[in-house]
Amino acid sequence: MFGLMKAKTCSAPAEVRLRRRMHYCGTCKTIGRLYGQKARVLLNNDTIFLAEVLTALSGEDREPGSWAARYQSYNCMSLPREKKEMPLALQLAAAATMVMAEFKIADQMADDHGRRWKLARRVYRKSFGRAASALQEWDFPLDELNECWKAQTEIERSDGFRAALRWDETLLAYAGPTGRATGLFFEQGARIACNGLSAMNMRILGRRFGELIYCLDALEDYEKDARTGDFNPLRVAFPSIDGKLGSANRERTVALLEKIRLEIEFGLARLPIPPERARMFI
Repeated sequence: MFGLMKAKTCSAPAEVRLRRRMHYCGTCKTIGRLYGQKARVLLNNDTIFLAEVLTALSGEDREPGSWAARYQSYNCMSLPREKKEMPLALQLAAAATMVMAEFKIADQMADDHGRRWKLARRVYRKSFGRAASALQEWDFPLDELNECWKAQTEIERSDGFRAALRWDETLLAYAGPTGRATGLFFEQGARIACNGLSAMNMRILGRRFGELIYCLDALEDYEKDARTGDFNPLRVAFPSIDGKLGSANRERTVALLEKIRLEIEFGLARLPIPPERARMFI
């Protein structure tokens, strides 16, 4: 997850702003309690979105004002004391944040991005270990998740399949492992926090969500990655001499993103959650 899902709340009703704050600050405070204060800088908008969907699916967000008093507090240092005070969705989002951050750091190290990433791995090593242990306690399929990370690394370093695919097939093939990993978090989140409600629909929704953010990140970073030489799947689909994505190819990419977005909107509308919540997520 890349942290792209920043919610629009400036003109939203007070109730919507409250829900957003409870999930945003709530996930941050949960990370602080479970994984240490320094881990809070890893807070990720995409995992907050996961928490929001899960609490809507479980019904736990009907009265966010009834959550533990320390979640209600605007004091950032007021952390929940015990796990029983922490909604399961926030615990899952906190663990997902740590696991995704660990993969991001490993990916940067694989791209030979210097000592600061090695330092980050040392700084957060214990926090990453605690997150993995928490997922194991929930019987989360960590082996399958790790296979997704391995496949993502391998596919980005492989040349074997590119010539046989169209540009859109190439882009979605690169996005596939990230989509599968995100789908796992949505599916297992539904199993753990929502008694399995709509788990398969959540897996499909999460997979498309992962594909969307992977492709959107590639679109936003096309020129930067061209300058730095970092891998970008769009540069494979649409290579350019000047390091710029042409307008026609940009329009094709945006059209693909719009198609994925519509599938996500359809998936959200199918979930057994209040219609106003689905509209808010859309």
